[in-house]
Amino acid sequence: MPLTKTDLAQIHQSLKDLKSDVRNSAVRIKSIQSNGEMTRLRLANIEDITSATNDRLQVVEDSQKNTDKRLKLIERHLRKIDKNINMVIHHFDVDYLDLRKRTSRIEDHLNLAPLA
Repeated sequence: MPLTKTDLAQIHQSLKDLKSDVRNSAVRIKSIQSNGEMTRLRLANIEDITSATNDRLQVVEDSQKNTDKRLKLIERHLRKIDKNINMVIHHFDVDYLDLRKRTSRIEDHLNLAPLA
């Protein structure tokens, strides 16, 4: 059976629709590919940022370790200073109490009234 003009028109229209769908699909594929490229670029950019951040974090951690060491050294020196201060205070307290006893004995011996 031969194809009629209507059949040919329908086939022609179907081919046009198919051609249009293929073009649209090609455009979508290109769009997806360019989005994929952008995603790869973004991923590379994120990896660069992450690497730079890790480097900075390592520098901060090293700095913190150095600061912790210095802080421990300072704390040790402060403890030594505190011990020395306590020793000096104790010495002056003992000397003061000894002088107070001597003064009190002298005042009693000489029958003097205390000044304070």
